[in-house]
Amino acid sequence: MNDPFECLATVPRTYNNEQVLDFKERALKSGIPTYIQLASLRDDVIIEFMNSVRNDLIENSYFFASLSETYDNILLWSHYALSNTGFVLAIDLNETNNHVQKVTYQDNLPDFDMDWYFRVKNDDDTNSAEIAYLLKDFAIKSNHWNYEKEWRVCRKDKGYFRFLPEQVKAVYFGLNCDFDIEKVVMTLLSYSDEDVPIYKMALSTNPLSMIAKDYEFPS
Repeated sequence: MNDPFECLATVPRTYNNEQVLDFKERALKSGIPTYIQLASLRDDVIIEFMNSVRNDLIENSYFFASLSETYDNILLWSHYALSNTGFVLAIDLNETNNHVQKVTYQDNLPDFDMDWYFRVKNDDDTNSAEIAYLLKDFAIKSNHWNYEKEWRVCRKDKGYFRFLPEQVKAVYFGLNCDFDIEKVVMTLLSYSDEDVPIYKMALSTNPLSMIAKDYEFPS
């Protein structure tokens, strides 16, 4: 990953004395034997436990795909499409089978809700309020990355992110995309019942930017 702060939900958080004391008080009142015992341990052990709960829940249970709401950002084409040799698919996401989370960009991490630790369960599904809260925390990035306009798709199914042909709504070929790649993609599109628009990215000098033009076969 090119962002050292990627997946902030799994990055160890720091908690001040007041927050740890709050956790201890909630643990003693919870009636949960493990938590009551935990309240008597050292602060650093409690902090390690809190970080491990979030980390284990994310790393062992959920899988993610990162997408963007924009197709014409020069930096994205350079970073993620092999220097403009790749292509972009515009996809209509099915939010019924996926948790879709818009990434928020900010300079500081918000305080984590101490009560969350006493509400969450390992078998909570992706649509529960507790998991949604954790995934929202997961989808925080530094303001340096706000140009990405990122969205994350979360699911419990391990493996490649797959979508149906009818979910493809447009294709944008990179400025330097090889014609052989374009032919393969267009051949695959021919099996779809949808009339998918196809574009080729081009340079614009006023302003300096990239624009999408209707695709024309090379002469």
